[in-house]
Amino acid sequence: MRLISLTLLLASPALAGGSVEGTLTVKNDGQPGFVKNSLLFIRGYATEPTSEPATMAQSGRAFDKVVLPVVKKGKVRFANEELLESIYHHVFTPSTKVKFSSPKYKPKDPPYITDPLTYEGPMTVFCDIHKEMISTVYVVPNDRHTVLSTAEGASAPFRIDGIRPGNWTLVAWHRSAKEPVEVPVEIKEGQTTRINLTLDGASQIEKVLLDHKRKSGKYGVKPDGGSMGEAVGEDEKWK
Repeated sequence: MRLISLTLLLASPALAGGSVEGTLTVKNDGQPGFVKNSLLFIRGYATEPTSEPATMAQSGRAFDKVVLPVVKKGKVRFANEELLESIYHHVFTPSTKVKFSSPKYKPKDPPYITDPLTYEGPMTVFCDIHKEMISTVYVVPNDRHTVLSTAEGASAPFRIDGIRPGNWTLVAWHRSAKEPVEVPVEIKEGQTTRINLTLDGASQIEKVLLDHKRKSGKYGVKPDGGSMGEAVGEDEKWK
C-alpha cells in the first residue's frame, strides 16, 4: 500500500527553485520497518556530475556508507582506510547492467576509481575478501537527492531543496522494499510541496545479500584476518 498526501507551502529563498518535503515511512510485511538509509531523489531532468568522484571508504572491514547516491556519468572512488596495513580490500558488483571489479589493494595503495556510471539505478557492491562488506551505489539522474542516513524508527522527515520548477517525479527507495515509490510532483519557484510517502512490503534482498557469492559465482571462505591471501574453499560458504 502506498499512502500519499500533498500540500503546498512557501519555500525558503535560500536556494533557487522549489522544494519538496514530507515524511517517509517504511513498513516490512505491514509492520513498522526501519527508515534509516532510505534514498529520495528527483527524476525528470539531468545535471552533470561533479568533477571529483564520490567517495566510499573501507574501514573496520566495512563500507562507510550503506547507500551512496552518484549522479549519472559520475565515478566512485573506493579507498582502503584501514589502520592495519596488512588488511587488503577489493570491490565488485554482480550487477548485470554495470560491471566493475578492482584488484586487491592495501591502505597505502591508490584508491580504486570506477569508470563513469551511466546506468541509472541501484547496484549492490561487495568485497571479494570480506563477506560482511555490503553496500549499494545508486546512480541518480541529478544532484537533487537526500539519504536518511541518521534517521531512527520507521518514519522520518525529508527535504530536498533547489529543485528546478516543473513537473517531475519524486522517487523513494529502500533496499528492504519490494519496489520504490514514484510520485508525480509539481515544483514551483519559491514554494515547497509537501508529500507523505509509505514504502510497504519486505523483499528477500536481505537474505540474498547475506548469502551472496564471490565474484567467481562460487562460495568461498573468508581468509583469516582479511589479509592479502585469496579466499579459499570454493565449495564452502564464507565464515
